[in-house]
Amino acid sequence: MTPTPFLALLLLPWIWRDPSWALALAIVSCAFGATAAAHLGSGSPLLLSVVAMLPVMWHAWAPRLRGWLVPAGRVAAPSASPAAGADRTLLALLVWAGLLTVFAPRLLAGTTEVIAIVSMGLRNATRLVPLAPQAGNFNQLAYLVFGGLCFMAVARLLRQGVQLRQVADALLLVSAVNLLAALLQGLHLYAGAPNLLAPFANAGYAIHLGGEVGGLNRLSGAFPESSAFAVFTLALHAVCRALARGGHRPALSATLAVGLLMALLLSTSSTAFGGLALLYALYAASAGVRLLQAPRELRLGRGALLALLAACAVVAALLLWPPLLDGVVRMVQTTLWTKLDSASGQERSFWNRQAWLAFTDTWGLGVGVGSTRASSYPLVLLSNLGVIGTLLFVGFVAQTGGRALVAPRPPAACAAAAHGMLALLCAATVSASVLDLGVLFYLLAGVTTRVVLAPAFAPAWRPGGSVRPAWGAGRPRDGTPGGRWDPIGPGAGVHHGR
Repeated sequence: MTPTPFLALLLLPWIWRDPSWALALAIVSCAFGATAAAHLGSGSPLLLSVVAMLPVMWHAWAPRLRGWLVPAGRVAAPSASPAAGADRTLLALLVWAGLLTVFAPRLLAGTTEVIAIVSMGLRNATRLVPLAPQAGNFNQLAYLVFGGLCFMAVARLLRQGVQLRQVADALLLVSAVNLLAALLQGLHLYAGAPNLLAPFANAGYAIHLGGEVGGLNRLSGAFPESSAFAVFTLALHAVCRALARGGHRPALSATLAVGLLMALLLSTSSTAFGGLALLYALYAASAGVRLLQAPRELRLGRGALLALLAACAVVAALLLWPPLLDGVVRMVQTTLWTKLDSASGQERSFWNRQAWLAFTDTWGLGVGVGSTRASSYPLVLLSNLGVIGTLLFVGFVAQTGGRALVAPRPPAACAAAAHGMLALLCAATVSASVLDLGVLFYLLAGVTTRVVLAPAFAPAWRPGGSVRPAWGAGRPRDGTPGGRWDPIGPGAGVHHGR
């Protein structure tokens, strides 16, 4: 193994003494998708985001070994697990994925054809081949298991005393870092400034820098290409938006949300535009449902006013500078409409058709993790994991992000994490080709497990043994006024007083 200078981050004493610092480093490191902490013997990069999880897992599972490093009384004993249901579902998913990945490519070899990565001399390419065991099975299964460990470690740390406010601050910090990387790259592309991000691109990936779409340079931040940057930025935009509406540093959160939205649009990625459209379609649908249920309670807040002002500013800019409109039209046509007719669009459509055939040819069992690719996450799930694995994954998401979205008055960090998960799933639905959703998805899922510890919606037991929800009509037990709630709309799952 060949270390890089970024491996020295593990020498910071704070991350080994305080779990909140360790978790903050793990969250921030997700913004560096092209940065390796070391290179393995085969030349494969060991990403910084993977190495940064080591202190988190240390704090989560080695409390006795680290007792001499932490002052007495600093770390609270773990409380009863609020994520027990999600833990069991995730464990069942990992077991099913492991068994299916080991046996399906062997027992069902040759029964269907799959899209696989094959070596073509000095480069790799996707080819249609008969189903058989391949190296991608182990890699993708390892990513899934590692994501599960990340989820469990974060959920455990939150039970050991890491405060949700610290987690929310870490999410704001990674948002600021990602926005700064986009700004530095924009200065390099548009103003000719030095490329200050070059030292961070040491993972050996092909860096797609400087491509133009509709006259605009594509932004990729500290990621290898604009699509990965767009997915990450979309998730952070949803996180900051929810934090602003949840009252956590609202001015800073709102500023970062707007900045990330601008960076997202400048990435000129079809994944960015498709994911953003799907995300806000869900927000609009939620607002429509609330409007039908309680039309008198719907209020237009500062968000609607800012959106109106932004729309007016855009219209004014287009009127004052007509070439800008031409550039926007060309960009939309290139990234959306002509994308489907391009060779890449036709290839990805073929992937989707073949993934569906792999699902049906195996009678709904799936071909195993990493055996085939698609261009939409639902088809990735069905083709790789089958019906059983897809249901387990949906159950895991419902028990984590879904629970936080529908919970009355969730903590701001939990609501923000749930919105980040939703944004990642929206982007994956548009263009994901593999099962791995990235470390950030499982970190956010771990944060959402803390929502059930909030006392405002713990069940209240009556003498007869029935359960009465602590939040509903009337006054909750914490003495705050009665009110309404919204899961994914403008309120971001945060309580609104009547």
